[in-house]
Amino acid sequence: MTIWEWLTAVLRRWPVLLVGMLCTISIMYAIHKRPVSFQACGSIIVGAPATPTSPNVYNNTEGSLVAATGLITDELQSATVQSKLRAEGATGAFQAQVHNTGTTETPAYSEPEMDVCATSTDPGVALGTSNAVLAEFDALLRSREVAAHVPAQFYLTEKVLASPGSVAETGRPSQAYLAVFMLGAIVTVAAALWTDQYLRRRKLRRRDHDYAAQVPIKSARHARDLR
Repeated sequence: MTIWEWLTAVLRRWPVLLVGMLCTISIMYAIHKRPVSFQACGSIIVGAPATPTSPNVYNNTEGSLVAATGLITDELQSATVQSKLRAEGATGAFQAQVHNTGTTETPAYSEPEMDVCATSTDPGVALGTSNAVLAEFDALLRSREVAAHVPAQFYLTEKVLASPGSVAETGRPSQAYLAVFMLGAIVTVAAALWTDQYLRRRKLRRRDHDYAAQVPIKSARHARDLR
């Protein structure tokens, strides 16, 4: 078939084209209406209390300091704490983890840093949840120190390294529109060509069947005329 024959066949099945166009537009509209997801991430670092022999609180990477950070981080993700945060209005989904300074094969948690990322379709909720988790980290750490009767001058220190800010994570990328349009066009044209071939073959089969049915009748009439 030449390009013009293909084009004629496609246009001849314009109802298929119309259905394909409507389906493509519907999918593109669904992508356009998909809610945007916002993410707010923050980081907090825990330091040892300043002492005359170690005035730099960020120069202490002892295992106990890192273990304390990991312990509070795990507690943040417990069902009890998550329920408490949701009751306080922090309804965004979040994930907290201790920063890994090594590799997956040889993890080296030598920096007591906790990272938290909250996601929500509402940028305000994502930001509020991330800030609430950071505040809850401080509250949990302090409550454990109070329960252990740690003197105030020996409290661990916390400092926010990165303040949370809501950033659009997923939404309506232009690549999705292009991909859906191209896929819709290919499928629609293929369906139109297949439909045209199918209907033409069915028409030929019906014509052959009608012709075959008429042959015995014509033969009988011819034989009768001869008699």
